[in-house]
Amino acid sequence: MKIDRLIGIITILLQKEKTTTAQLAERFEVSRRTIQRDIDHICKAGIPIGESERTIEPYFIMFRWSAWYVYGYCLTKQDYRLFKLNRLSKLQSLKTSYEERVISEKELDFDNYIWRDDIKLSALFDISVKYRLIDEHGPECITFDNQSGKLLFVNNFTNRSYLLQWILSYGDSVKVIEPPDLVDEICLNAKNILHQYK
Repeated sequence: MKIDRLIGIITILLQKEKTTTAQLAERFEVSRRTIQRDIDHICKAGIPIGESERTIEPYFIMFRWSAWYVYGYCLTKQDYRLFKLNRLSKLQSLKTSYEERVISEKELDFDNYIWRDDIKLSALFDISVKYRLIDEHGPECITFDNQSGKLLFVNNFTNRSYLLQWILSYGDSVKVIEPPDLVDEICLNAKNILHQYK
């Protein structure tokens, strides 16, 4: 799965292990080209993969995905990059000037900088929330589950944070079946909420 591979690559590189694209490709059983694309996605998402010095020509500062980013042309990588501001340190303003580059519309489609692997949610909902589910996701997402007497909801989500908040907004009217890691996260949130009232 792509997200597992990306997390694995980030973990290896943050541990400052010296490795090559070929070694990563062999370790994750994919091509070198796939590894290179993964590393580009990681860099474009603003995730630091070890200490590195970059010189950029900044073009925009923007607030997206709940954080501030600087978008610019990276002279080191010879490509446009998106850098998360709170992950940058030791910033220096160089006393140089540069000619403004022409930026294509494709480069300005910032949603492509974040990988979007779908999260497939399967959950059982109480009948009492049927119309809310239909209003929010349409009738095709629910079927009646004879065994439990509840509504089986199956749908894909792209934003994990939104998904977690959405599920929690249903309180005890929902039970998540999969993915299992989301079940664990919901349990942890429920414990933290309970702790607030002790």
